[in-house]
Amino acid sequence: VDAVILTPHWGEAEYTQRVEPSQRALGRRFLEAGALAIFGNHPHVTKPWEKYVTKDGRETFVAYSIGNFVSGQASLAKKTSAIVYLGLTKVPGEKAFINGVSYIPLYMLSSPWEVVAVDRSSRAPKEANTLLAKLFDDSRRLDSRERIETNLECR
Repeated sequence: VDAVILTPHWGEAEYTQRVEPSQRALGRRFLEAGALAIFGNHPHVTKPWEKYVTKDGRETFVAYSIGNFVSGQASLAKKTSAIVYLGLTKVPGEKAFINGVSYIPLYMLSSPWEVVAVDRSSRAPKEANTLLAKLFDDSRRLDSRERIETNLECR
């Protein structure tokens, strides 16, 4: 196994963007046990992400919630989501490691229903970018029109 990536359905409260202490503690237990990354879901809204360095020195990643991907729910927070890119590098004889994280903001439109990249639709509110910038590192936001380049030598 080169990398373990978890996708837990977790958290006690829906519709809150705050990371619950129990989520943070459980996430860190998963990472200390060997997981490389966690992409959480359940609360119908996005929650912050963070890098976590384990006691043995591994750099790991947690996105506590990436929000709804397909939903008819109303309100900015429930209609805003993201595609999160997790770059991994595998060196022969070693486990994979994270070489970067980035994201593209998404928004769910209705009439007609569709999911769009915020930077590609005049119907998507720019406040979706503002909301995600408070939760994610805005310097990691990608332009959805640009090709994604990776650096396999990054360490």
